[in-house]
Amino acid sequence: MRTRSALAIGVVCLLALAGCTASPGPATPPGVSENGVTDTSALVEAHTEALQSTSFTVRSTRTMRSTDPAFAVTTNRTWKIDGTETLRGSVVSSTNVTGAAPEPYRQQPERRSVWRRGRTTVERVEANGSVTEREVDFLNTSVKLNPVLQRQTIYDLTTSSNTSVDRVSRDGRELYRVDASLNDTGVTTNASMTLFVDSDGVVREIQTSRTVRYRTGPRRITQRIRITDIGTTAVDRPTWVSSSADDSSP
Repeated sequence: MRTRSALAIGVVCLLALAGCTASPGPATPPGVSENGVTDTSALVEAHTEALQSTSFTVRSTRTMRSTDPAFAVTTNRTWKIDGTETLRGSVVSSTNVTGAAPEPYRQQPERRSVWRRGRTTVERVEANGSVTEREVDFLNTSVKLNPVLQRQTIYDLTTSSNTSVDRVSRDGRELYRVDASLNDTGVTTNASMTLFVDSDGVVREIQTSRTVRYRTGPRRITQRIRITDIGTTAVDRPTWVSSSADDSSP
């Protein structure tokens, strides 16, 4: 009887140990704990390190709404970046305006495209039924790693007053959802941010919302940014760019 009792106790102990050593969930991203963001710089650097030498696609939709006068301006941008060797990238942006928007917004081009290889950068603007193309200084475009990686947007976490972290599953991938309320400033109020981050620190999606004070009244600005196709994005030369631009030296 004692032998059977000892065996039974041993089995129970083994089962308990097996439960205690079950596979844990994915590690929290650098700079993030189960309780909040502990080091924004560590998160930004991990995000940068993971993406700066590979290819990826970024899609952004930004909408600004005003109630007096009533109008909305929506800008869509798609970046494609390949940093495996000489930096190659493109961005295509389009703007849609509805309502009684001020003249500067209604005069924006319907479509703007930029192609870059190394320092060689070409821009194409489509507006009012006409098309213009020209070489531009790459420093004056958004086809640069810092803006494409959304580093400054992520750094806004340093102004957060309250954050929460939850583990979620999206598209078959385990991610960490970071929700943050941002502090008011002299021009912005009711600001919030949501990030979806993988365990390596890659920020896969950013959602922001804030009210911005303008001289003509407050406007609500929302934005959604998604980073996809990491390592599989093809950055091909657009047909409107001459082959000489693509073959130019970095």
